[in-house]
Amino acid sequence: MTTRSTVHRPPRVSGGDDDTGHLEELRADPIALLERVRTECGDVGVFRLADRDVVLLTGAEANEIFFRAPEEVLDQAEAYPFMTPIFGEGVVFDAPPERRREMLHNQALRDKFMRGHAATIASEVERMVGSWGDSGTIDLLDWFAELTIYTSSACLIGRRFRDELDGRFAALYHDLERGTDAIAYVDPYAPIESFRRRDEARRGLVSLVEGI
Repeated sequence: MTTRSTVHRPPRVSGGDDDTGHLEELRADPIALLERVRTECGDVGVFRLADRDVVLLTGAEANEIFFRAPEEVLDQAEAYPFMTPIFGEGVVFDAPPERRREMLHNQALRDKFMRGHAATIASEVERMVGSWGDSGTIDLLDWFAELTIYTSSACLIGRRFRDELDGRFAALYHDLERGTDAIAYVDPYAPIESFRRRDEARRGLVSLVEGI
């Protein structure tokens, strides 16, 4: 006696009938699109980016299945094509699964080092607010983005490297970060302004780091 399991394709959200699918909707308001997928399809739903189907998993059960699946079954790299122009080829998600596992062995992520990171982060916060007066205005998002660069470099790379960084690094990194336009799922090297600035920022960051 044999049994056959029926494979059910997840439902697809409405719209996205032209050649680009739901790409422009994702670019305009990604949260609204993802919420619409969840509302129409439930925990597992599909939207389309040009010729690619993207499956959205929401909820604890669906996410547990994803994160427990081996790389050979569900490869996280498939969801991050826009990261290759940012970090370079063979780095982070562009690297094969075995290389990504090696990256997780960074000594700075071991228990005894992690215990000291809280003090390092506190020190970085004090350093950034040390010049503040009694009143003033800041862009909180930009401020935290710069703080994150300093804390992560101090914790993961080292104090000596961090001390060489300044506002130039944060500004370039901001342009690099803005190069994560959803159009990268279709063409990560499309001739658009945000990608041009992304590539310029990457060259600038490489130059700064090589000079340290």
